[in-house]
Amino acid sequence: MRWIARAVLVLYIVSGALHGQEPAPAPEAAPPAPAEPAPQPESAPAEPPAPAPAEPAPQPEPAPAPAEPPAPEAVAQKTFERVFGAAAVFDAVFSAQVLKGEPGKRHYVDANVDGKPEEVWFVDTSPRHPEAIRPVLVRVIDEDGDLVEGQEPDQDNDLYLADWKGDGTVDAVIDFSDQDGDQDVGELAFYRPGGDLAGGDNNVMTVWLSRDIGDDNQLWYDVGYAYDQAACQWRCHFGGNEMHYAMVLAPDATEWKPVFENPFVFVTYDGDVTSEEALRYEVDTGRILTLRQSMDADNDATTDEQHDYDVSIAARAPKDGLAIPDGSTETLQLRGIPTAPVITFAAAQSLHTQLVWDAMLLTWDENDDNVEGVEYADRHERWEGVVAPAVDGFDPIPGVHCGALNKRFELATQIGKPTAVYFHPADHRIHLLGAKRAWMDVDANYDRTPDMKYIMSDTDGDGAIDTWSIDVDANGTEDDSWKATAAIRPIAWTWQEVNAVQATEVAAMPAVLFSLNQRLEQAIAAKGADPFAGSVVAQFVHNGLRADNFDAAITSKLVASNESLRYYFDILKDVYLAQLKKLHDNAPFWQGVGEARGQGDYAKIQALFEQEFALSAPVAAYAEWIAARSAEANPNPRVSTAIDWIPDNIGWESEVAAYRAYWGQIDFFGKNVRRLTLADAAIETANQIPAPWGVDALAVRDTSGLGGVTLYVNEQPFAVRSPGGNGVVKFEKSLVEQDNHRAVVEMKASNVGPIGNTYTVRLRFSIEAGHRESAVEVLVEGAENNDLLELGIGLTRLSHQEYLLDPQAGVMAVWGTQTPAIGRIGLGAVFPAERFVREGDVPGENHIVLKIERGVPITYFIQAKWQNGLQYPVAPVMENWVKELRVLAGAKFPK
Repeated sequence: MRWIARAVLVLYIVSGALHGQEPAPAPEAAPPAPAEPAPQPESAPAEPPAPAPAEPAPQPEPAPAPAEPPAPEAVAQKTFERVFGAAAVFDAVFSAQVLKGEPGKRHYVDANVDGKPEEVWFVDTSPRHPEAIRPVLVRVIDEDGDLVEGQEPDQDNDLYLADWKGDGTVDAVIDFSDQDGDQDVGELAFYRPGGDLAGGDNNVMTVWLSRDIGDDNQLWYDVGYAYDQAACQWRCHFGGNEMHYAMVLAPDATEWKPVFENPFVFVTYDGDVTSEEALRYEVDTGRILTLRQSMDADNDATTDEQHDYDVSIAARAPKDGLAIPDGSTETLQLRGIPTAPVITFAAAQSLHTQLVWDAMLLTWDENDDNVEGVEYADRHERWEGVVAPAVDGFDPIPGVHCGALNKRFELATQIGKPTAVYFHPADHRIHLLGAKRAWMDVDANYDRTPDMKYIMSDTDGDGAIDTWSIDVDANGTEDDSWKATAAIRPIAWTWQEVNAVQATEVAAMPAVLFSLNQRLEQAIAAKGADPFAGSVVAQFVHNGLRADNFDAAITSKLVASNESLRYYFDILKDVYLAQLKKLHDNAPFWQGVGEARGQGDYAKIQALFEQEFALSAPVAAYAEWIAARSAEANPNPRVSTAIDWIPDNIGWESEVAAYRAYWGQIDFFGKNVRRLTLADAAIETANQIPAPWGVDALAVRDTSGLGGVTLYVNEQPFAVRSPGGNGVVKFEKSLVEQDNHRAVVEMKASNVGPIGNTYTVRLRFSIEAGHRESAVEVLVEGAENNDLLELGIGLTRLSHQEYLLDPQAGVMAVWGTQTPAIGRIGLGAVFPAERFVREGDVPGENHIVLKIERGVPITYFIQAKWQNGLQYPVAPVMENWVKELRVLAGAKFPK
């Protein structure tokens, strides 16, 4: 059972051993004295005699000066103690001892002298903490009895209390909880007094509670053991099946009150670590006020780019809010204090179908670039979903908004119905049923000036858009309009139905529109006009989605997105059609085009233009255009090598992983950044101290390191390494090949094997852009005889490790630590399962033996992970690492 408060420890150092002694219990605070009754009036006393004339009248004494209010830190400390009891009171003597000791050194506390520590204290030297709050003194209380002396505290049932500047007061607390007993994080809570949610009152405790519903062991990141939006948001997971609440606890409150986001829910429907849906509720005293529901409509988020929301509907309730339906809430416990009822994870996904809103705003990210939309300074896709800016008729729901450009807006007010949407075949898009206003301003080249404008209308009042008005140069004058004739198709506002429609459309439409636009360009040219003159949109697309003011990384992103390509080709089609209407006068022809356009039949429109203008020349291949534009947008290398770095070293890397080999040993660099870093590593003098780019994360000692090899000749082992250059095995290194997307290096070992019967072992390492794994191809050549040859593959045995070998899957995995400064690392090897022979016994290694043949290459793969360098470092475990390696094994060696 988790406890709320512990007795304060009085600690002594005796003969070098740490002892803890429980002090006598402090006397309980006396109950408050009852309030004194109000004084009763007395009978008037007789008047005193008048003073002698010579004496002055007595003067009243000055009023005492008002008492100084307590310092904010003292108020905050009392608030921590109210929630965490004696756990929030740091022993001054022991704190001073830790602060004076070696930074980063772990100090364990075994108060009951049972041989198992209950606590560990240290000064946290992590570079993530700002200098202004150092030293950060941390007290970790193990609340499930699994702390081991000499090992790191974990993140399941553990309480981390942080004292900034080591001044004796607690400043932030993180509480990790394991709700399902699987020894990993299930809930994470950040506690701090005051702040915006508490109105700045340090008497009020604020908590952000994050819950890992999907058990992917990825939650929130911290700086100084607290959450800071700018520093933390892109390293907090906010994905998979996950939810969080904000709550406050006033001094006299008996329960936590949900405020602001309560809850914010992330949902995955396909079982991966990304979310297809994000729902942000705002609830006050049991009434729902707002909901913003965002979807990754085409499901194109990836493990590396986990946020890619395309559309949201923001909804506002009537003035008094909406009642939460029965059976939709639960009560939680935080440090033994109950919460007010909160919406459950299951209910949050379906409530929107039951709620009748007063106003709704659909926002569709047409150009597939859902980033901060004012300055465009933060290029991350927003984790909150698609956040609309303020628009006339709809107050914004809080969040970093996507801006007003390249987004389609549809507003429905006083609708009095649940959310409903439909698919319109005429424009191949999903729309909000009942929208009275709909519009889109196009900024093709990101100069923050509209280049083109759309207004969409429901002219017959049936709730569906039927007319499109287009201003192709954003000068305030309509240049073209058209009406839909196709019947709409209602769909449910669920991710499953939205995705079924959207994924199909964005996969098919770019190629269709690309072909149509070529015919339209040819028709314009046939009329003696320049298709690209006078239109920012046409010039931008013709230039491969590039402009002088445009970052190449944005071009690369747009060219790689079917959704953005559909958008640009679609608006280009409208520019061309408006131009052609001015150039070509043939009413029956345009009537036919209008009918096809109203049905959304782009193939028919193309056929009509081919007939009218006698266009028969082949059109350019869409795949070739995409390949050329992608090459233009990605001219820089995404892999690199380091050949002349240090004698006997050779390095190879992609933007996400870096490796090196020396004297037959293999090492890896953990990265803090997604870019090439070997040049940074080469100039560092102390690579095993974390730097802004990353760290040399593995101390290989005398072992194989990460997948180095041993040659077995007739079952006798011969290590293919000479640590420090000392040994009989000699090495040569070389670059085999390198381009922008793939690098191959080689290390050749000679004089391997028994005296007079030696072999040459060639190790060829290769890596591809965007990949974390490195292939290792081993070729053994040499003596002409019938020796039995086998290959050993080793992973360094860590000081504290978990180890798994799955011969059937072809996976060997290690997860653990060597030093606290570097933290947890993962080592892995993936191999052809049919070649497995046995486990080997090599000092300092986890080791397997595979069957090989002389002169026949064998390939296996190595991969490593540095937890502190992950985008989401809180808090994966061995289970996550093994799962990742199993996926790699399935991809490289399919059964």
